[in-house]
Amino acid sequence: MDARDPDRIDLNLLKVFAAVMTERNVGRAAQRLGMTQAGASNALRRLRRIFDDELFLRTPRGVEPTTRAAEIWPGISAALGQMRAALTPATPFDPCTVTGEVGIGVTEIAELVMGPAIVRHLQAEAPGLAPRFHHIDRRDAARALDDGEIWLALGMLPDPPPRITRIFLRRDPLLTLVPDGLDINTVPPDPRDGPEALPLITLDAFAGAPHVLVSATGSAQGVMDRALADLGRERRLLAVASTLPGAAEIAACAKALLTAVGPTAVTIARRGGFTVMRPPAELNPQPARLALMFHRRDEGLPAHRWLRAEITRLARTI
Repeated sequence: MDARDPDRIDLNLLKVFAAVMTERNVGRAAQRLGMTQAGASNALRRLRRIFDDELFLRTPRGVEPTTRAAEIWPGISAALGQMRAALTPATPFDPCTVTGEVGIGVTEIAELVMGPAIVRHLQAEAPGLAPRFHHIDRRDAARALDDGEIWLALGMLPDPPPRITRIFLRRDPLLTLVPDGLDINTVPPDPRDGPEALPLITLDAFAGAPHVLVSATGSAQGVMDRALADLGRERRLLAVASTLPGAAEIAACAKALLTAVGPTAVTIARRGGFTVMRPPAELNPQPARLALMFHRRDEGLPAHRWLRAEITRLARTI
């Protein structure tokens, strides 16, 4: 008998593999599955024979997956998720009765835009469901979904691998925060844009003013820098901040401009100290697109379907 024959593999072994991948600790994985540590270790020995690989290597903090384990994990994770979805009873989902925690990965901007609305909505519609927001960035959203750390990811996120679905929720313009006390030349808004249209900063004023840039990686090249370069211009970058709240504090103290995604700029301005304006029309900055990402293994779960539908609806009403 070939132990690697898919028709003969004990599916319980794959559950052990998934638990160890998630917990990074054999003892905790065994507890999670309601089995002894010796039973989990025996299952790992059988898996190593099947895949002809160590799969997990001991470290001072537990275990770490080998390259081979990382390669097979997405497929195993997706298969187990589809099986769970298929076996879930097709009963109506009642959000009022669900309890527990749900992990939601968010970029800083997504948390500022969506976090308050999600919490308020769950308090009203699913009071037993507690969101746990985890910081993610463009580089680790897919990994966090693969590992089961989070159920959903929210942010300006790149193209995902095929096992992960991405839905665009909204498009928001970039707006510029002008600190109180900083005089800046503007163009009056076009009356055809309506009474609430924001004034436009002139190109010369924008390029000549000091700026603060937000970059989690410390990069000094943002969207506006690339747009200015296309016109043969550049701006005076006063500082690069790692977080948006930090950038806002620096911009307010240094009397510098700060350009951010529309809803976050409005949120910061509401707290006082800034006026919201539009960056120069010549720069034609592309809108930022807020995306929702989730693993395909989870898409059939009733609670998952409900939660992502509610978040999608909330995003389009903010």
